[in-house]
Amino acid sequence: MLLRLRTVHPDTRIFIVSASDKYLEPSVRLGASGYLHQSEVAKMLEHGLEPLVSREFVFSDRVIVDWIAKQGRWKSKVPVTSIRLTPREVEVLRLLARNSSDLQIAQILGIRHSTVNFHIRNIRRKLGVRSREEAREFAIHEGYFDPSKTKGL
Repeated sequence: MLLRLRTVHPDTRIFIVSASDKYLEPSVRLGASGYLHQSEVAKMLEHGLEPLVSREFVFSDRVIVDWIAKQGRWKSKVPVTSIRLTPREVEVLRLLARNSSDLQIAQILGIRHSTVNFHIRNIRRKLGVRSREEAREFAIHEGYFDPSKTKGL
């Protein structure tokens, strides 16, 4: 079904809503823009559609946490004990883990968008990861973020 939708409407963003992360990887491979746990959709929609459409990919907290738990590890090339993040980088990483956009991070921390990008590049370099999602996985796996203790996005 997803492949057919992608073929007929290639520019349409498709979000999967499910009770498990069972189809997460194939859905993303086939072009889904997001994967949301059904129990979190209402909470996410309280903030309107902007958070969903302003990011390239959107994953609900529960889906990511469940998926990471099944993986058993995050994919950093750097040993955890050697990672040294500045206090500001930790703040940015925690907000990344909450799925905050660059603009939201800038507004929350009272810094410029370009400064957020600078911090994200440094975080990715220090963690040895290639993407925001890998940095998010690290944050959740290493306890920088607990989705059960957050409200909203």
